[in-house]
Amino acid sequence: MQYLKPRVIATLLFFTLNMSLQAAVPVSGDWLLGVDAPRGKSRPTLIILENTPGKFSGSLTGPKGTIAIATIEVKGNTFRFPFQMKTAFGTFELTYTGKIDQDTMTG
Repeated sequence: MQYLKPRVIATLLFFTLNMSLQAAVPVSGDWLLGVDAPRGKSRPTLIILENTPGKFSGSLTGPKGTIAIATIEVKGNTFRFPFQMKTAFGTFELTYTGKIDQDTMTG
């Protein structure tokens, strides 16, 4: 019984710490997106990283390459970030906004 108590406490601490870290950064990770655009559908990958507590950046990779995202604004389980997209018609600023619900992103 003496050995069981420290193991139970260690296990509880591990799960508590793990859950608190996940709750603190619900948007961090690699996300496969489905985007419907005027020229068809695409499946870019969005990577969101937490550089320091509360400071996020990342990248968006699609058929035309990778775009670095310097700052991603995160509030709770919502996020937003602007980025520049170059096209044949000029450069446009787009803003992605979204919401995370466990392992699903909508936006």
